[in-house]
Amino acid sequence: MGLKFPDARETAQPEAGAEAKVAAKIAGNTAVSAKPAAAQPVATKLTDKQIKEAQAWYAARKDQYTPEVLKQIQQKLGIAATGKADVATVQAIAKWQRENKDWPYKAGDEKFSVDGKASAKLLEKMFPSGLNDWSQMVDFSAKARKAINSWKNLSLDQRKAQVIILINQTLAGIGVPPIKTVILIDGKAENAYGLFLASEWTISIDRDLIENCTKDSDKASRLADTLYHEMRHADQNFALSRLAANQETKYPNPVDTLSSVAKIAAQRPLKTGSIEGIKANRFYQYKYGPESESRLKTRIQFRALENKEKSISGAIKANEENLAELLVKFNKTSGQEKVDIGKAIKSVRSLIESQKKELANVRLELSQLTRKIDQMYDESPLEDDAWRIGGMVGYLYGHP
Repeated sequence: MGLKFPDARETAQPEAGAEAKVAAKIAGNTAVSAKPAAAQPVATKLTDKQIKEAQAWYAARKDQYTPEVLKQIQQKLGIAATGKADVATVQAIAKWQRENKDWPYKAGDEKFSVDGKASAKLLEKMFPSGLNDWSQMVDFSAKARKAINSWKNLSLDQRKAQVIILINQTLAGIGVPPIKTVILIDGKAENAYGLFLASEWTISIDRDLIENCTKDSDKASRLADTLYHEMRHADQNFALSRLAANQETKYPNPVDTLSSVAKIAAQRPLKTGSIEGIKANRFYQYKYGPESESRLKTRIQFRALENKEKSISGAIKANEENLAELLVKFNKTSGQEKVDIGKAIKSVRSLIESQKKELANVRLELSQLTRKIDQMYDESPLEDDAWRIGGMVGYLYGHP
């Protein structure tokens, strides 16, 4: 998966603090004005019913929210480290939810739900790590700017070589294996600025972003965004492989990661009952959980229809060329041969008409599946996570 081309998501709304800087327009997007929200009374504490619901939620996930994990959360919140999802802990988490915002890239998505449940998404914010760490984003945006600033007289191959070095230095800094290479693609044709392929451990980048960007151009900000987005997918997938390497819990589906990378991950397994394990499990369940088979079938169906569209289009072109030849012959002949050619012309025209109807139906199905896949993309926690932090880096690049 990767950063789509073009990116159609809404832009951020302001947030207080250092991360507020990302609230500006992301390259390629159109800003969305937000109407002032009506003042609402702020609840100070959860009700007894909400507390019981939260405690039941933790009890149902006791293999993840172990005493050790709960103690880490409690220490972060500055309360007694009991290792239990007691009332004080649930209320403290709810207080944190009220006082902190999720990454505000989408209208209506600025705040956490106040329910006292320390979800994996919440833990990403409370315990940032890997490329989700603010210092990593700041550091990468500065290094990307320095590299691109030196590109004026470099060839495309030289620029690509620098991109590979930049990527692998960044991944090494967070303990993720280096990518094998960067592949240049036609972004418009691929409908993506970038792609990460776990099975090959490679990153593909829109050629235009590297070939035609200058230090202060929109393309440069988009390139920084895209590189970080795709590196985050490497970060995510390495965590998935580490989680799958955990022998305490047998995950039912294999992780399709390059074998050499999986071997490295096996040396650093993630515990299910750990902060990092909980965060990785969120991505794992989406990619390999119960609903993943349905999403895979949708993608396979889409590819099959794409191939069918190409096949029918090719057949129509061949038949139209055949028809043109028959028409030339028809005008040059007479008698029975002309009659026979006339019948052939009628038959080919009928076939072309039938094929065009079939093509129209296939394109309608493709259009419907495209909308479905777009929805899958928007709902994917892997893409949402990578999009958000990549967008931050893109903004930081443009606002050093």
